[in-house]
Amino acid sequence: MAQLEKLGRRQSARSLYDEVLSRRRRMLGEDHRDTLRSARDLAWLLMSLGERRRAGDLLQDLVPRMRRVYGPEHTDTLNMSVILAGVLGTLGKHSEARVLAEETFARQRRILSPDHPDIKMTLQILAALR
Repeated sequence: MAQLEKLGRRQSARSLYDEVLSRRRRMLGEDHRDTLRSARDLAWLLMSLGERRRAGDLLQDLVPRMRRVYGPEHTDTLNMSVILAGVLGTLGKHSEARVLAEETFARQRRILSPDHPDIKMTLQILAALR
C-alpha cells in the first residue's frame, strides 16, 4: 500500500487501506493493535488526499481507542491526538481542537523533552488555534 502511495497512486492505496481496515475490524476487532495501525494509516492518507472530514471522523473514533489500548500518555496516542486537534481546527471546530491540543500538550510535557518534535508540532497547532 505504501508503495502505491510512493508511485502517486493514492486513490488505489486508499481502496486497499479501506479494505484492510475493514477486514482487520472484522477479524481482529476494533481495538486490536493492527486494526488501530490500519486506521491510523488510512487517516494519514485521507489527510493527504484532502479528505479532512473523513479523516476527522476516523480520528475521533481512533483516539479514544488508542487511549484505552496504549494508554493516554503513549507517544502514538499523543501524536494522533494532536493530529486530530489540527484536523478539527481545519474543520472550524476551534474550541474542541484547542481543548484537545492543550490536554495533549500537558501530557507531552510530562513525558517528552522540551525540544521534542511532537511538542513543537503541538505548539504550532496551538498557535494556529489562537
